[in-house]
Amino acid sequence: MHRGPAVTDEGLKSAFEEYNVYLRLKKVSNMKAFAVDQLKYNADGLIPAIVQDGADGQVLMLAYMNREALERTLATGQTWFYSRSRKQLWHKGETSGNIQLVRAIYTDCDQDTLVVQVKQTGAGACHEGDYTCFHYAVADTEGKAWRPSEHDAVKPHERKEGTS
Repeated sequence: MHRGPAVTDEGLKSAFEEYNVYLRLKKVSNMKAFAVDQLKYNADGLIPAIVQDGADGQVLMLAYMNREALERTLATGQTWFYSRSRKQLWHKGETSGNIQLVRAIYTDCDQDTLVVQVKQTGAGACHEGDYTCFHYAVADTEGKAWRPSEHDAVKPHERKEGTS
């Protein structure tokens, strides 16, 4: 496993200030800080991280972080992830040069998923050379890109209260 210098509480505080990176729990109209050790990691010690363009909200990729990857992300202001297949940490853009500069990190209401807002550098987030990893449409059984028909689509104003 790739290991770097230990991340201290003082180092995390410095990273928060220097890179203007925040791990936040979103409340109705204000933001509250949320401790890294209070996040709900899965049985393998991982938490999904949805990476999003910080300027326009486009989803760029999905990866997983363990606590060490999250701490390195906070300490460096660049994304680090845990590779489930290689069983090691990886620094996004280390080989391609397409690094991600972290602007904010949010957790959901269950504290079991992260959204990492970034400034993507270089060609993009995808190892295939695209800006986003989500560049394939899901096809129906006939091989056509799936689209809801107008009569099947539920319009936002038609949703029942308490559903999404």
